[in-house]
Amino acid sequence: MKKYIQHLNSWTYSLNAKCIVYYPENLTHLKEILHKLKKEKQKVIVMGHGCSHGDLFINKNGSVINTKNLDKIKNFDKKNNCLTVEPGVNVAQVNQFLYNKNFILNSIPSSFQITIGGAIANNVFGKDSHKNGYFEKNINKIIYIDSNLKIRSISRKKNKLFFEKFVGSLGLLGIIIEVELNVSELKSPYIYSKAYYLENFD
Repeated sequence: MKKYIQHLNSWTYSLNAKCIVYYPENLTHLKEILHKLKKEKQKVIVMGHGCSHGDLFINKNGSVINTKNLDKIKNFDKKNNCLTVEPGVNVAQVNQFLYNKNFILNSIPSSFQITIGGAIANNVFGKDSHKNGYFEKNINKIIYIDSNLKIRSISRKKNKLFFEKFVGSLGLLGIIIEVELNVSELKSPYIYSKAYYLENFD
């Protein structure tokens, strides 16, 4: 089972550490890695693209699971406006896929390289969050692996209280393996704007 010794940096380069990093190729590979680490009693944290400003994915005395290869768009249900993806797919990939079908995600962050798993772990916000809420509003269902290596499913309708705790928990409550997103119809590729010009600070 291949592992890499890498220096990981926070997005701002203010923090760094040498870490053991694994790159699972699929769910089976991920479960094999997690079984190995659990047997070795290793501490584990998950990493997406690495856009976090702090030390969220820097695990100096443990192992890091990088989800960059778990990046499949699995299903699009146009009838119900639902998109199912793996956690390593990034916002740019999702939006490009949706844009061609006249749909879009709401409350997306400023960096399109942020993964869907990372967006959920941090419950990120976007320029439209004052109207559409934080990223959690996009989520219908999350399938994840818990600390006992059991596959669990949570949603707004099922396990609502734990669902609300899970979103924004920085990956500490489980490792996301699949997400069902609620997407919105893109009525136009244009943005209506109005400019205001001020002569002075007063």
